[in-house]
Amino acid sequence: MWNEFDELIEGTSDQLFIKLKEMKNFYLQLKSMNISDVNTDEIGRLKNSIDEIDNLIQNLQLDKNYLDNVCFDVKDFLTQIIDQIKNENFESAHTNLQFGVSGLIKRLCYETYVFVMAKSSKQRKKLFDNQFEFLDNIYSGKKILQNESYKYKASIIVYVYKNREFTQQCIESIYAHTPGIGDKYELIVRADGYDEDTNEYLDSLQIEKKFCYPKNVRLFDDVIDAAEGEYIFGVNNDIIVTENWIENLLQTLENGSKVGMVVPSANFAGNGQAVDGIVKQSDSVKQIEEKTKGLNKSNSAQWFEQDTLVNYLWGMPSRLVKSIMLDDLLFTGGFYTDIDLSMRIKRAGYRLIFVTDTFVFHHGSASYSEVSEDVFSQMENLFYEKYGFTSSGENFNGHLFDTSNQVVNSIESSNKQDLKVLAIDDGIGSESLNVKRIATLNNKNVELTSVVHNEVYLPYVRASSQRSSKIIDEFDYKSILNEKFDFIIIPNFSQIPDNLSEYFYMLKGLLEDDGSIISLVPNSSSLAILIGALKHKNLTRYKSHIESLKYTLIDIPEFERTLKNIDLISECEFVTSDESTSKLDKIINHFGIGDKKLYQTRRVIVRAFK
Repeated sequence: MWNEFDELIEGTSDQLFIKLKEMKNFYLQLKSMNISDVNTDEIGRLKNSIDEIDNLIQNLQLDKNYLDNVCFDVKDFLTQIIDQIKNENFESAHTNLQFGVSGLIKRLCYETYVFVMAKSSKQRKKLFDNQFEFLDNIYSGKKILQNESYKYKASIIVYVYKNREFTQQCIESIYAHTPGIGDKYELIVRADGYDEDTNEYLDSLQIEKKFCYPKNVRLFDDVIDAAEGEYIFGVNNDIIVTENWIENLLQTLENGSKVGMVVPSANFAGNGQAVDGIVKQSDSVKQIEEKTKGLNKSNSAQWFEQDTLVNYLWGMPSRLVKSIMLDDLLFTGGFYTDIDLSMRIKRAGYRLIFVTDTFVFHHGSASYSEVSEDVFSQMENLFYEKYGFTSSGENFNGHLFDTSNQVVNSIESSNKQDLKVLAIDDGIGSESLNVKRIATLNNKNVELTSVVHNEVYLPYVRASSQRSSKIIDEFDYKSILNEKFDFIIIPNFSQIPDNLSEYFYMLKGLLEDDGSIISLVPNSSSLAILIGALKHKNLTRYKSHIESLKYTLIDIPEFERTLKNIDLISECEFVTSDESTSKLDKIINHFGIGDKKLYQTRRVIVRAFK
């Protein structure tokens, strides 16, 4: 990140960035020295530089930023280092200078650029393009991730945000269920925001690497450099780990193909990662121990690739996380940080694995405070600006195919062990990964080929696919796909050409004799879609999404006749709205708008076969 900062500010004459660069270079000079040779005057000089930078930042009168908090925390650490050197506590001074201050100064440099210079879309594009180029170079092999000489098998970083009770439960569970701490594994604590009761508990722990930041800056990269393990695990303080947790997750990281991140299942989680019925949210630690004893048994059949992961507890190869970093500082408040990290891991060519053979207890949402709807909307718009697509709607279809009777029955009834699947315009790959999941549950293997019309999606499907490419000629897939498939899935029907007959005739030629085409057709007359439009902040973007939906339920019979004319048999499965039946009844009765099914059906899954 040091070099990236120098590249970003190259050519600027701004006094703030000149001071930042001078301070950064002086810090690196001190960092390279033996701690016993560093005197307190030099640390004082570094502290004075931070004061000057802080004053320049205050003069900018920025509306919202964490820069003053970061400056405060750097100076607090430098004061600690001065006291430690005076008391000849060189080991603690070394740890704080090498790691505690390092992450903060990196953040101060980079975050100042983000808040001060990356205000315009042009500057943000420069930031995004640099990041994407770096990730694409990792994927292509131009950038090789170097293995280091690691002291530990894994580093476990506990991220603490106040709450002594949860923090103590979390750390005690790690000691209880992680044999080899201090030998095979190291434990690092990063406490965010001052809380007297919690800090008193942390002070009582005999842990060499404890980094307590008085201000709440809430980002996770600060102490990554302190980790000396081959793998790094991040654990939020509202987690209680269970037996075999780290052994199982390491099995997945070491034995899966190109695994970039693993996350276990939990009782409380979004993104389809929650598992019900194992524990109750109100259970005591003792009850959790009893109910999970003997539960976690490593089983590769329970490792499922996902399009995104929610990161209450995560594991990553150290060489990957230290290269791509955890946080894009533009995303604040805990919103879009998980999904942004997922996209960057995928773009670098690595896979996201949800490990259901391992279960942990999650209190839930203790690591973040509430964030306003305005901030959430701001982060959503920023995500769209960065990636060119949204994190909802047609790009992240969820688990629709996972719960479709047609899809499940088609895969279960196939007499083939190895299935060839072609995914067409599946956004970032959500539904094709669900098809792979269903196949795995039925002891079948999937060879996935992905094609997209919009090239912005290509970097996010290639890690999951054996082959991936951009389609230029909509009616000439055969020029790049000289093979036949058992399943062709089309989760995003808005990209399909108007000439359905010609299009499906072409796809029919790519099907094995016993193969199926499975299409997800949105019903543009669905009330749920219209209600979503009324609720959505960015009406312009949502309006373009609605206009791209070509079909209503009324068009389905014509759709089926088109398939029949080219000798394809069709079956339909209707996916109803998430809106309650009573709410729909009230709307339909009030406005007298006729057939309930027409408005309640959100999508139709159409299966076509020879």
